[in-house]
Amino acid sequence: MAEITGGELPSDDDTYTMPYEWVYTASLGLLCIAIITGNILVLLTFSKDKSLRNSTGLMIMSLAICDLITGAVAVPSVVLTLIDLPALRFMREGIGCHFSGVSTLSTCTCSLLLLALVSIQRFFLITRPHCAFATDKRVCGGAIALVYLYSFSLSFVALAPAISGYVLHPWSITCTLDIPGDMPVEVFTGIYVGFTWIFAGVSICLAQVGILREVCRRTQTSSSRRRSRQLQEKRRTY
Repeated sequence: MAEITGGELPSDDDTYTMPYEWVYTASLGLLCIAIITGNILVLLTFSKDKSLRNSTGLMIMSLAICDLITGAVAVPSVVLTLIDLPALRFMREGIGCHFSGVSTLSTCTCSLLLLALVSIQRFFLITRPHCAFATDKRVCGGAIALVYLYSFSLSFVALAPAISGYVLHPWSITCTLDIPGDMPVEVFTGIYVGFTWIFAGVSICLAQVGILREVCRRTQTSSSRRRSRQLQEKRRTY
């Protein structure tokens, strides 16, 4: 067993107060309201405007749904772990810790991968507008389904058994990891982060760079054609 331990949950007789605890709680509560309100407005816009129901709109709508789940489920579970009340102690141990950790990790991973998917789709839409991934809603829907399946299944299968309880630190509350087998936790974390967060970040950067290069190329081509037409008009004039 590769185990990380950083502390123990205090008993009922002990008291624990995180610095600025209510500031964190209020900030996360406001963030939760903003996330839910904003993404509901996005979904209402898509439901009323049929012109947005294309491949790009499908990507953005799926991202809004994921962010809505984050604001309605993941963020409130984190808020509950910050409230120091006896009735909410279950959120810092056992199933509460599992639910908070897994839901937060799943939705954040899914949201980041969907952002990468949106960037890749926009890249193909600009550079290869006839590609199926750029225009076909069925292909985009299949890619979105794979992202949701990967994010939620990986988090629940790989991380739910590993999360054993919250460790109280001066500035934050985190879960300890209890990795099965002899795999070092650094290797486990590296594999997960490498295949999700780094992959998504690199994909977003490469897609944006490719879009910028294509825009610059088209701008230069347009300028060259404009100068060529101006030269031809001058020659005709003389």
